[in-house]
Amino acid sequence: AVKPGFMVYVYSGDGAWASVEGDEAPELATVSVSAVDSLRSNKVWLRKESMLQPPTLYATEVGSGPMELEEMKTTAERFDPTGLEVSQRWVRSKDGTLVPYFLVSHVGDPRPRPTILY
Repeated sequence: AVKPGFMVYVYSGDGAWASVEGDEAPELATVSVSAVDSLRSNKVWLRKESMLQPPTLYATEVGSGPMELEEMKTTAERFDPTGLEVSQRWVRSKDGTLVPYFLVSHVGDPRPRPTILY
């Protein structure tokens, strides 16, 4: 998972591309977009999931104003994410490379806690 952002561009037919307002992606999530039928419509499937949100499939149409996501299907939650937050942190490896890691914790909990690394 990374902190995503995406922009949508629609071909206007006169040789130019125009940007379209998009939905804000969830923080630190995986987002994928694919065409429903790229030859006949501007409809797309958008799939989002994060460490706190189960995989969810949305449908939307691009190019006709701001995108409005219609939730089509979601996987059942395996736990209650209320009161949890995800943060991305970095550690420097021996060779100096910054390596990201993600921490799921209780909101506002400043105390050190045991963790499992894998």
